[in-house]
Amino acid sequence: MKTIFKLTVSTVIAVLVLISCDGEFDSLVNSQKESNPVPPPVEGTSGSADFTNYVAIGNSLTAGFMDAALYDLGQQNSLPVMLNNQFALSGGSETFNQPDINSPNGFNTAVANPANGMVLGRFKLDTSIPGPSPVLNGDPIGPFTGSVTDLNNFGIPGARVSTLLDPNAAVPETPAFSPFYARMASNPGTSTILSDAISANPTFFSLWIGNNDVLGYALSGGSNPVALTTTASFQQDFGVVLQTLLTQTNAKGVVANIPPILAIPYFRAVAYNVLEFDAETAAQLNAGFAGFNQALDGLAQTPLFTQEEADKRRV
Repeated sequence: MKTIFKLTVSTVIAVLVLISCDGEFDSLVNSQKESNPVPPPVEGTSGSADFTNYVAIGNSLTAGFMDAALYDLGQQNSLPVMLNNQFALSGGSETFNQPDINSPNGFNTAVANPANGMVLGRFKLDTSIPGPSPVLNGDPIGPFTGSVTDLNNFGIPGARVSTLLDPNAAVPETPAFSPFYARMASNPGTSTILSDAISANPTFFSLWIGNNDVLGYALSGGSNPVALTTTASFQQDFGVVLQTLLTQTNAKGVVANIPPILAIPYFRAVAYNVLEFDAETAAQLNAGFAGFNQALDGLAQTPLFTQEEADKRRV
């Protein structure tokens, strides 16, 4: 009997404590409502734009490419998805279709080598290095099985301005080939990224292209002129892309600029003047590199190198 009484008393006390805590919580919330009001629903206006069918055209920055791979989470958080979420508040569609890659880890384009059976996924942070390391369970780039005309995102990783106009972008073993476009091209060898985007009948478009026209050249340390699109070619191709969008659709759009390439973290991790040494040490280093410079001069006398190329590499 005493046991039952003790249990009853304990239960009553616990209930009172919980009620008291709930009351304190409610009181705390109510006391803070005035200084932390619930924001009203966001309302927007589209002005003269029509966001009914927003189509994004670009490269990896548009596709949602992250961690050296195109994978599910990256696509779900792509820039066009974020923009479309805002457009939906101003009369736009809440639906934004992307060429789903259907892979949690994607295909790491930086380190994977499928020819040798090495298919690795996105980079992850490895604190034991410390630094990035690829996940082991990546997936090959598979075909897109949906309808291209229903797509809204035409971001193709690795695309240059000229790639948007090149039907060979879906043709293997050609210089313009992109497996990311080949998987979704409406008519490989005939269609282009731009023509497929136009076939989606956009009412509004975003065009962010040109990063890869200079990035590869910068990554090579300026040693590979082929990786740099000439100013004349860039202006011509970009003009054709924009003019085609404006004449073959009734869509309005926005064009994004390319940020300064050398300002990205890749080029800022180690400063060029991070090492400091005295004149004696500098003299020793110069003496040590003398043989290397002589070898360069020797190569400049062969068909392998020009004198200009040798001078660029001189230490």
